Amino acid sequence: MKYFLLFIATYFLAVFNTAAQTPKSDSSSFVTLINSYNYIDSLTSNNTLYIYFSSIGCFHHLSRKLKIIKQNKSYKLTLYPEKGYVLFEGKKLAAKKEGTREIILNSKQLNRLRLFEQEAKIYNCETNCGCTTKDTYEFILNHSIKKYNDSGCSWTGFNKLIKDLFEISR
Repeated sequence: MKYFLLFIATYFLAVFNTAAQTPKSDSSSFVTLINSYNYIDSLTSNNTLYIYFSSIGCFHHLSRKLKIIKQNKSYKLTLYPEKGYVLFEGKKLAAKKEGTREIILNSKQLNRLRLFEQEAKIYNCETNCGCTTKDTYEFILNHSIKKYNDSGCSWTGFNKLIKDLFEISR
């Protein structure tokens, strides 16, 4: 059931989001996308998945890191503090002051991470995507690295993911 819901949500994002300029909206590449490798499901016990996020635009340069460790049958997520700066009224302001946050992921949160990874594939657009801001998502598991870029300014996937993960945990 969870994969069916993931499939439906991803399908609607791919087919009906006209703001994202991506070549993956036809049915054959969509099927390839859904059947492609998924990092969260590839974690084995005591293995670690890192998700690095960076956003660079005219008035900011921010980065953040997630670490997900599979411990037996549970998944522990660590969110590290934001680094970087934002320019506001000609002044360089430091990133938000937050501490490291940790949670044990439940099934809804795991599904949200799966959806996030699929969305990163859908919104992957390197250049000429309509925005000067470039968000980069790197998934690193063992020696495998997959990098996705979003220069369309229509998704803001990492911020939505963090909000959803920590709201679901309450």
